[in-house]
Amino acid sequence: MRRLFRFITPALAGLLTLTGVAGHARAAAPERLGEFYGQRLAWSRCGDGYECGKLSVPLDYKHPEGDRIGLSMARLPATGRKIGSIVLNFGGPGASGVDTLLQSKDIVSPAIREHFDVVSFDPRGVGGSAPIHCMKSLDLDSYFTLDPTPDTASEVKRQEKVGQSICKNRAPSGRERNCSPMWARSRSPATWTSCAPLSVTSG
Repeated sequence: MRRLFRFITPALAGLLTLTGVAGHARAAAPERLGEFYGQRLAWSRCGDGYECGKLSVPLDYKHPEGDRIGLSMARLPATGRKIGSIVLNFGGPGASGVDTLLQSKDIVSPAIREHFDVVSFDPRGVGGSAPIHCMKSLDLDSYFTLDPTPDTASEVKRQEKVGQSICKNRAPSGRERNCSPMWARSRSPATWTSCAPLSVTSG
Protein backbone atom coordinates (compact mmCIF):
# COMPACT_ATOMS: atom_id res chain seq x y z
CA MET A 1 0.00 0.00 0.00
CA ARG A 2 1.46 3.29 -1.10
CA ARG A 3 0.03 5.48 1.62
CA LEU A 4 -1.76 4.70 4.83
CA PHE A 5 -3.79 7.83 5.33
CA ARG A 6 -5.09 9.78 2.36
CA PHE A 7 -8.03 12.17 2.53
CA ILE A 8 -10.61 11.64 0.39
CA THR A 9 -13.43 12.34 -2.00
CA PRO A 10 -15.69 15.40 -1.93
CA ALA A 11 -18.76 13.55 -0.64
CA LEU A 12 -16.69 11.85 2.05
CA ALA A 13 -15.19 15.18 2.99
CA GLY A 14 -18.71 16.46 3.48
CA LEU A 15 -19.55 13.45 5.62
CA LEU A 16 -16.48 14.14 7.74
CA THR A 17 -17.62 17.75 8.19
CA LEU A 18 -21.08 16.62 9.25
CA THR A 19 -19.63 14.36 11.92
CA GLY A 20 -16.87 16.77 12.95
CA VAL A 21 -16.27 18.84 16.04
CA ALA A 22 -19.44 20.38 17.44
CA GLY A 23 -19.70 24.13 16.97
CA HIS A 24 -17.35 24.35 13.99
CA ALA A 25 -18.69 26.04 10.86
CA ARG A 26 -19.78 23.64 8.15
CA ALA A 27 -18.11 24.16 4.78
CA ALA A 28 -20.52 25.06 2.01
CA ALA A 29 -21.21 22.21 -0.42
CA PRO A 30 -20.12 22.77 -4.04
CA GLU A 31 -22.86 23.76 -6.45
CA ARG A 32 -25.39 20.98 -7.14
CA LEU A 33 -23.83 18.66 -4.52
CA GLY A 34 -25.72 19.82 -1.44
CA GLU A 35 -27.84 16.69 -1.11
CA PHE A 36 -24.75 14.49 -1.13
CA TYR A 37 -22.99 16.52 1.54
CA GLY A 38 -26.13 16.68 3.65
CA GLN A 39 -26.96 12.97 3.74
CA ARG A 40 -27.07 10.98 6.96
CA LEU A 41 -25.91 7.42 6.72
CA ALA A 42 -28.05 4.60 8.10
CA TRP A 43 -25.40 2.73 10.07
CA SER A 44 -26.06 -0.87 11.13
CA ARG A 45 -24.00 -3.27 13.18
CA CYS A 46 -21.74 -5.55 11.16
CA GLY A 47 -19.88 -7.45 13.87
CA ASP A 48 -17.11 -7.01 16.43
CA GLY A 49 -18.15 -3.48 17.38
CA TYR A 50 -18.17 -2.15 13.81
CA GLU A 51 -20.98 -0.43 11.95
CA CYS A 52 -21.51 -0.44 8.18
CA GLY A 53 -23.49 1.69 5.76
CA LYS A 54 -23.74 3.09 2.24
CA LEU A 55 -22.89 6.57 1.02
CA SER A 56 -24.61 7.76 -2.16
CA VAL A 57 -22.36 9.59 -4.64
CA PRO A 58 -22.74 10.70 -8.26
CA LEU A 59 -21.46 8.35 -10.89
CA ASP A 60 -20.12 11.45 -12.62
CA TYR A 61 -19.47 14.57 -10.54
CA LYS A 62 -19.86 16.71 -13.67
CA HIS A 63 -23.45 15.46 -13.87
CA PRO A 64 -24.60 14.91 -10.26
CA GLU A 65 -28.23 14.82 -11.38
CA GLY A 66 -27.50 11.60 -13.29
CA ASP A 67 -26.80 8.05 -12.15
CA ARG A 68 -25.62 7.35 -8.62
CA ILE A 69 -23.65 4.59 -6.97
CA GLY A 70 -23.29 3.55 -3.35
CA LEU A 71 -19.94 3.51 -1.57
CA SER A 72 -19.60 0.86 1.13
CA MET A 73 -18.57 2.38 4.44
CA ALA A 74 -17.43 0.98 7.78
CA ARG A 75 -16.78 2.74 11.05
CA LEU A 76 -15.45 1.91 14.47
CA PRO A 77 -17.40 4.17 16.85
CA ALA A 78 -15.59 6.28 19.42
CA THR A 79 -15.25 4.59 22.78
CA GLY A 80 -15.88 7.77 24.79
CA ARG A 81 -17.14 11.30 24.18
CA LYS A 82 -17.07 11.73 20.43
CA ILE A 83 -15.72 14.99 19.02
CA GLY A 84 -15.27 14.00 15.38
CA SER A 85 -14.42 11.37 12.78
CA ILE A 86 -11.23 10.25 11.09
CA VAL A 87 -11.69 8.90 7.55
CA LEU A 88 -8.92 6.64 6.31
CA ASN A 89 -7.99 5.62 2.78
CA PHE A 90 -5.60 2.69 3.04
CA GLY A 91 -4.28 3.00 -0.50
CA GLY A 92 -4.35 0.60 -3.41
CA PRO A 93 -5.07 0.32 -6.20
CA GLY A 94 -7.95 -2.06 -5.74
CA ALA A 95 -7.81 -2.26 -1.94
CA SER A 96 -10.97 -2.50 0.14
CA GLY A 97 -10.92 0.07 2.92
CA VAL A 98 -13.86 -1.66 4.58
CA ASP A 99 -12.12 -5.05 4.75
CA THR A 100 -8.88 -3.44 5.94
CA LEU A 101 -10.58 -1.51 8.72
CA LEU A 102 -12.58 -4.56 9.81
CA GLN A 103 -9.26 -6.33 10.34
CA SER A 104 -7.45 -3.37 11.92
CA LYS A 105 -9.15 -2.34 15.13
CA ASP A 106 -5.81 -1.10 16.49
CA ILE A 107 -5.02 1.08 13.45
CA VAL A 108 -5.19 4.18 15.67
CA SER A 109 -4.27 4.59 19.32
CA PRO A 110 -6.79 4.10 22.15
CA ALA A 111 -6.46 7.80 22.96
CA ILE A 112 -7.68 8.75 19.47
CA ARG A 113 -10.38 6.08 19.44
CA GLU A 114 -11.80 7.49 22.65
CA HIS A 115 -12.91 10.69 20.91
CA PHE A 116 -13.10 9.88 17.20
CA ASP A 117 -15.05 7.47 15.02
CA VAL A 118 -12.60 5.69 12.69
CA VAL A 119 -14.14 5.41 9.22
CA SER A 120 -13.06 3.83 5.95
CA PHE A 121 -14.67 2.96 2.62
CA ASP A 122 -14.39 0.91 -0.55
CA PRO A 123 -13.39 3.21 -3.43
CA ARG A 124 -15.76 3.15 -6.39
CA GLY A 125 -15.39 0.03 -8.48
CA VAL A 126 -13.92 -1.92 -5.55
CA GLY A 127 -15.43 -4.38 -3.06
CA GLY A 128 -18.98 -3.34 -2.18
CA SER A 129 -18.86 0.01 -4.04
CA ALA A 130 -20.38 -0.73 -7.46
CA PRO A 131 -17.64 -3.29 -8.21
CA ILE A 132 -16.38 -3.57 -11.77
CA HIS A 133 -16.11 -7.06 -13.22
CA CYS A 134 -13.97 -6.52 -16.25
CA MET A 135 -12.76 -9.70 -17.80
CA LYS A 136 -14.26 -13.04 -18.66
CA SER A 137 -12.06 -16.04 -17.92
CA LEU A 138 -10.87 -16.36 -21.52
CA ASP A 139 -10.10 -12.63 -21.69
CA LEU A 140 -8.04 -12.91 -18.52
CA ASP A 141 -6.18 -15.94 -19.87
CA SER A 142 -5.35 -14.00 -23.04
CA TYR A 143 -4.15 -11.05 -21.03
CA PHE A 144 -1.78 -13.04 -18.82
CA THR A 145 -0.17 -14.74 -21.82
CA LEU A 146 0.90 -11.36 -23.23
CA ASP A 147 4.55 -10.37 -23.23
CA PRO A 148 4.82 -7.66 -20.53
CA THR A 149 7.62 -5.95 -22.46
CA PRO A 150 6.69 -6.22 -26.16
CA ASP A 151 9.70 -5.45 -28.34
CA THR A 152 8.61 -6.71 -31.74
CA ALA A 153 5.89 -5.52 -34.07
CA SER A 154 3.98 -8.80 -33.70
CA GLU A 155 4.02 -8.60 -29.89
CA VAL A 156 2.79 -5.01 -29.93
CA LYS A 157 0.07 -5.95 -32.43
CA ARG A 158 -1.09 -8.78 -30.16
CA GLN A 159 -1.22 -6.35 -27.21
CA GLU A 160 -3.44 -4.05 -29.26
CA LYS A 161 -5.68 -6.86 -30.47
CA VAL A 162 -6.30 -8.24 -26.98
CA GLY A 163 -6.86 -4.76 -25.58
CA GLN A 164 -9.37 -3.82 -28.25
CA SER A 165 -11.22 -7.10 -27.79
CA ILE A 166 -11.53 -6.71 -24.04
CA CYS A 167 -12.63 -3.08 -24.20
CA LYS A 168 -15.18 -3.86 -26.90
CA ASN A 169 -16.62 -6.87 -25.09
CA ARG A 170 -16.88 -5.20 -21.71
CA ALA A 171 -17.91 -1.66 -22.62
CA PRO A 172 -21.48 -0.57 -21.79
CA SER A 173 -23.58 1.02 -24.52
CA GLY A 174 -20.83 0.66 -27.10
CA ARG A 175 -18.40 2.90 -25.19
CA GLU A 176 -14.82 1.81 -24.64
CA ARG A 177 -13.49 1.68 -21.14
CA ASN A 178 -10.28 0.65 -19.43
CA CYS A 179 -11.20 -1.82 -16.73
CA SER A 180 -7.85 -2.08 -15.06
CA PRO A 181 -4.68 -0.11 -14.37
CA MET A 182 -2.83 -3.12 -15.82
CA TRP A 183 -3.30 -1.55 -19.24
CA ALA A 184 -0.52 0.88 -18.35
CA ARG A 185 2.05 -1.73 -19.26
CA SER A 186 0.99 -1.58 -22.93
CA ARG A 187 3.15 0.20 -25.48
CA SER A 188 0.09 1.34 -27.38
CA PRO A 189 -1.54 3.96 -25.10
CA ALA A 190 -3.80 5.28 -27.87
CA THR A 191 -5.49 1.89 -27.94
CA TRP A 192 -5.35 0.81 -24.31
CA THR A 193 -5.75 3.96 -22.26
CA SER A 194 -8.44 5.63 -24.34
CA CYS A 195 -10.99 3.77 -22.23
CA ALA A 196 -12.23 4.98 -18.84
CA PRO A 197 -13.32 2.64 -15.98
CA LEU A 198 -16.20 4.81 -14.78
CA SER A 199 -17.31 8.18 -16.03
CA VAL A 200 -16.12 10.15 -13.03
CA THR A 201 -13.99 13.12 -12.13
CA SER A 202 -13.74 12.51 -8.40
CA GLY A 203 -14.68 10.06 -5.67
